[in-house]
Amino acid sequence: MWIWAALVCYNTECLPPVAKIDPPPARIVCPQQFRTKNYAKSNGGADTWKVVCAESGPFVYGGLSFYDGEGITGTGGLLRLDRATKKVEVRRLPILRDVSVNGIAADGDIVWFGTTREQECLGQPFVHGLVRYDWKSGDITTWEGADDGPIGFVITAIVLRDRSLWVQTELGLSRLDLETNTWHHFDSKRRERSAKDIFQGLLRTVPRDCRRTDNYDDQLVEGLQLFRPRLLQSILPHHER
Repeated sequence: MWIWAALVCYNTECLPPVAKIDPPPARIVCPQQFRTKNYAKSNGGADTWKVVCAESGPFVYGGLSFYDGEGITGTGGLLRLDRATKKVEVRRLPILRDVSVNGIAADGDIVWFGTTREQECLGQPFVHGLVRYDWKSGDITTWEGADDGPIGFVITAIVLRDRSLWVQTELGLSRLDLETNTWHHFDSKRRERSAKDIFQGLLRTVPRDCRRTDNYDDQLVEGLQLFRPRLLQSILPHHER
């Protein structure tokens, strides 16, 4: 039978080679207004938190990231600076109560961001994966349990380009066609493949050293259980029980 291990950090040495966003996204310099106050409310001091930023029209959006470990905690959230008024609005979303934002993109009132926990790990623990937030309506979308969404669970970069959302993850590169709301996934050689083919290959080729109860194989299965449960059930008979 399957034993579901407690979720810990990915061992980065166990991650497969993946396609990257090309060219890499430019780093947006966060406005001074985002640095003058510890919006993350971290009890570890200013050096334990940071902000990742994206621009869209008259606004600059920021996502809070903070170290969470060894007794240090924080409160996550989103920021929005109105360039005209210089005012900063803070949104303390329940989904980000103890969660960090590690990548962000914006298109008008729509904000896309990746979620994780910043801990003392070789890699990053996944939480809610990719999140879509409508600043105007307050609607939140994740792909947990949807058997859809980006191919990976830890979002490492997000870019909006030509009516597509490109999402770089620890397991590969995905593109969301915003016109058709359809996801496309690419392997390390940038060949488009189905999610099932990619995950079958990953589960089949996990290195022996990574097959420990606290390591890559179990985390991969745990991620599938959270984000793609029906896909996991369809490929489960093909692997060790």
